[in-house]
Amino acid sequence: MNGALPIVLTLLLAVAGCTRASRPSPTCPAIGGLDAVVKPGALVLFGEIHGTNEIPDFVGDVACAAARKERVHVGLELPASDSHLLARFLGGRDDDGLRESKFWRSSSPYGVTSRAMLALLQRLREYRRSGAPIDVFFFDERARSGLARRDEAMAESISRERRRAFSGIYLVLVGNYHARNIVGAPWDPEKRWMASFLSQREPGLVTLDFRSLPGSAWMCVQKVGGGEICGSNPIKGTDDATSTRAVRLEPDPGLGYDGVYWVGAITASPPAFPP
Repeated sequence: MNGALPIVLTLLLAVAGCTRASRPSPTCPAIGGLDAVVKPGALVLFGEIHGTNEIPDFVGDVACAAARKERVHVGLELPASDSHLLARFLGGRDDDGLRESKFWRSSSPYGVTSRAMLALLQRLREYRRSGAPIDVFFFDERARSGLARRDEAMAESISRERRRAFSGIYLVLVGNYHARNIVGAPWDPEKRWMASFLSQREPGLVTLDFRSLPGSAWMCVQKVGGGEICGSNPIKGTDDATSTRAVRLEPDPGLGYDGVYWVGAITASPPAFPP
């Protein structure tokens, strides 16, 4: 019996190895130019307009492709204080955890808590369960830092995550102003954005701005006399947009981006949990 035990263990290990090897990898839609930008050790910011279906879906496709190369860490502009709810969600089913978040049930859902963002998180969770090397983290520190230090605090949060695995691929989805690696805004010439703080710690940082055809996005706009109204709003699109989904390094020092990514036409994604 003792002599048979090593043989049984060897067979069990072999079967387990075959099971892992035969597990199908998810099919990742092709994205032109991606390999030049997303590679081991990369930290890439995807500047977005909140509240669309297409941009979170695009980042999901990027994560899918990147996970074939190296462990992927997807950072989302959601409250770091909800990290315990994120852990519950990743280990649960349906919308476990996130539905309990006060932020996700805000009376002013400005687009970052959209159905598309929830779908992205569900997709990343399924990739993880299928064995794909994908982690997810939230990095918005506004509850701790306040709005005045928000961009600096977000950069610090991403850097802390980055120190966990410098060889990994970090994909960060954030509002496109936060992704600008310059100082200044139309309303404040001294404004420093998240990417500007982050570039001091991450010399290899790559910042990308989105390009889209005309469409719509879910956003909150100020009303005359005060207050705001949230809903689907038209988006003009950009002059160089096409229907082809692609990434290209194309430095624009004036705006603080290293390149662009195209997502085609965009459509508004309403709140995952309407108020």
